[in-house]
Amino acid sequence: RGSATSISFSHWDSMKERYGVQWTYDKTGNLYKRSTGGQPHLDLETKQQLTAKTIAIEFAKETSGIDEHAHVIYADLGEGKALIFQDGNVVAGTWKKPKRTSRTVFFDAKGKEMQFNPGQIWIEIVDTSVKVTY
Repeated sequence: RGSATSISFSHWDSMKERYGVQWTYDKTGNLYKRSTGGQPHLDLETKQQLTAKTIAIEFAKETSGIDEHAHVIYADLGEGKALIFQDGNVVAGTWKKPKRTSRTVFFDAKGKEMQFNPGQIWIEIVDTSVKVTY
């Protein structure tokens, strides 16, 4: 197993206390546990902490304030940088999605399509300016 045991970022620095995201790697279960705002992120139905076998962070241009509710849109067509976490390891790679009906595909630094572990995959889309620490 790798040594990338904690992943953290905030979509917006002004709301880090409330919406900051952290994934903590559990070596025994070989999965990541999600927290937000400093608290475990719990499933509404089961009250269990959300987990995933693979975390893919997709960097895309964010356009904010598109309506009166301050919703945001991410430019998720085309390609960009990505960080992929699984087995406690991190791969700095890329993502590609040529058209709206295509699936997003992740590639390692050499351009080879990533093979994900069986199980839950969580894709986090963040602005290209977001700093991810791990």
